[in-house]
Amino acid sequence: MRHFRILKQLGVDNIYAYRTGTATLELTADKAEHPDQVFTTLSDTLDAQIDAALVTNPTSMHIETAQFFAERSIPLFIEKPLSHNLDGLEKLSATVSSNDVPVLVGYNLIFHPAILRLRTLLKNNKIGKIISVKAHWGSYMPDWHPWEDYRKSYASIRKKGGGAVLTLSHELNFLTLFFGKAKKVMAMQAAIPAIEIGCDEGVDILIHHESGVISNSHLNFFQKPYRRSLEIIGTNGTILWNFMTPQIRILNDKTEEVLDLGIDAGVLLDESYKNQMQHFLDVVKGNEESKVSLEKGIEDQRLFMKILADISQ
Repeated sequence: MRHFRILKQLGVDNIYAYRTGTATLELTADKAEHPDQVFTTLSDTLDAQIDAALVTNPTSMHIETAQFFAERSIPLFIEKPLSHNLDGLEKLSATVSSNDVPVLVGYNLIFHPAILRLRTLLKNNKIGKIISVKAHWGSYMPDWHPWEDYRKSYASIRKKGGGAVLTLSHELNFLTLFFGKAKKVMAMQAAIPAIEIGCDEGVDILIHHESGVISNSHLNFFQKPYRRSLEIIGTNGTILWNFMTPQIRILNDKTEEVLDLGIDAGVLLDESYKNQMQHFLDVVKGNEESKVSLEKGIEDQRLFMKILADISQ
């Protein structure tokens, strides 16, 4: 529904939906927020002369759905993560390549104004050579969707693509985008179940990146209050970012520079989704290259599976 509203704001008309009817969130009765048509089978969608498809169903269903549209050369937006395992990824990649299908994997955080500013600072060597990075994302899952039992959400069920590693994978995506592929990975999960979902509720991940940077990511489903932050340590200073504060702080021994992003956290998050969807429209039109290609999405997926294998030992 968020993507639908943003597409409408960007002037896109004739938006259709494919729904199985099993979702816990019902479509609004407001015609202004309702798809022009709702299909109950994928084959029915072909009559709509589709220009592009957004794959936003449960994680375990992404690849099958994306494959259907890729075989018909329809540009794809695929929500993160690509899948809950590696099955079907090579076949999808081959189809996308042979049919020249534009693909954007939906990591909206890299379009967040703060992350965009951070990337510029890093490119300009604002704090010198980067040595170490710490990312933290903690949230209380039972509060996410008050209208449903969180234990029945696909984010809580391993076979549907649930768990903290896959659901909270934005940080892993942008860390490898900024600092290079993972050369070595080590991970441990929280030993004490806090919300009893039967899959990984919290995990600490150490990555040795190709650039030489060491990143430490903590992801969890059980933290109150919400916390999301980033610390980047370089040879000439430190960059701090708190998701809930519209500021980036740059510190060295004697000074502190504050970059004010000007608007609150909620507006900044909305901006990331709008930036992402505008980029996807430009990718569909052939005006821009995808900033998160299928190849990058597959690279990320392989990393996630290594982490899951590590914490299951």
